[in-house]
Amino acid sequence: MPKGLARALSIGFGLLLTAVVLQRLFFSTDEKPAVSDAVAVEVAPVRVLDLNDYRYFNGTLRPNAQFLITPKVGGLLLKLTVGPGDTVTKGQLIAEIEDDEIAQEVLRIRAQLTVAQAQLTEATASAQVAERDFQRSQQLLERKIASEAEYDAALTRVTASRARLSVAKAQLEQARAGLNAAELKLSYTKIYADWPDADTQRVVGQRFVDQGALLRPSEPVVQVLGLHPIVAQMNVTERDYGRLQIGQAVTLTTAAHPDREFAGTIARISPQFNELSRQALLEVRIPNENGDLKPGMFGRAKILFDRAPNAVAVPTEALIERRGRTGVFAVQNQEDGRLMARFVPVTTGLRDGNLVQILEPALKGEVATLGLHLLRDEGSIIEVTHTRNEAG
Repeated sequence: MPKGLARALSIGFGLLLTAVVLQRLFFSTDEKPAVSDAVAVEVAPVRVLDLNDYRYFNGTLRPNAQFLITPKVGGLLLKLTVGPGDTVTKGQLIAEIEDDEIAQEVLRIRAQLTVAQAQLTEATASAQVAERDFQRSQQLLERKIASEAEYDAALTRVTASRARLSVAKAQLEQARAGLNAAELKLSYTKIYADWPDADTQRVVGQRFVDQGALLRPSEPVVQVLGLHPIVAQMNVTERDYGRLQIGQAVTLTTAAHPDREFAGTIARISPQFNELSRQALLEVRIPNENGDLKPGMFGRAKILFDRAPNAVAVPTEALIERRGRTGVFAVQNQEDGRLMARFVPVTTGLRDGNLVQILEPALKGEVATLGLHLLRDEGSIIEVTHTRNEAG
């Protein structure tokens, strides 16, 4: 077949096919299938139940008390009996510092005290003799038997003896004070865990030195923590501040114990707000009898602010803003058996998880929770694709 004829037949076939397609598009008499005007939505029942308005605050666990045990004297650390995690009892001896030099100082001052006591005894005896001589000279002078010179000599001797007695007494007191100071310094070589509170046991948090270290005065040895009870510190905003009070019940959860709840109470509320964050410090006290809660853990506190018994509630997904009004699409039955969703403005109350209280109007039945943006305020025919049996 010549190439020209083949090309002409190909073009003709293409034109014929195009004509058939156009005829089917524009001249077909078949009717289109009817399209339903119902909007597919998900609905949930309006529920009546008790709602609780809980607020949640995040914070960090802290010991209720903590302090550093430091020596008052320096020296070689001969013994250290505790480490991190060890329990210490109030008044327990936990460390000892080498005391040889201080012990020798105590012995030296005790010897000085003995000498001072002997000097006082001698001065007392001399003073007594001088007093008697002076009184005798005074009597003889009055009777014109002794001369003025003898009286003056007796007066000088008694005055000197009184001065020596005063010096001996002062030296004795000085020796006693020195001995007390030396013995006190010697007692400082023994380091005890002690604190003024009534609790009898605490825990060592950190150890800063090891046995054999050369300590300086006031150098930290160990850190002692009070963990019974433990304190959770968190920040609250101005919005929540006015609804908190001392003694209010708190439930605490932690990542370390996700399946447990720890009961506590508000112990302190700061009277001032941070100027940068506009938040105030809140302290919650948790008993922590078993020591399961540790300082530094992250804690989440749940505090009940309000309660609404027998509240009418809908899922929060049912709420929608239309023309500046908050409302829900309430499901209504039509006479023809179809369902219609109509916009109903509502006044909301407290929230509990995924539920919100409806104060007004009195709702019943079901509300739409999915597909709300396709519905008209005045009402839309709907087709329910799914009904949520439980909200949340």
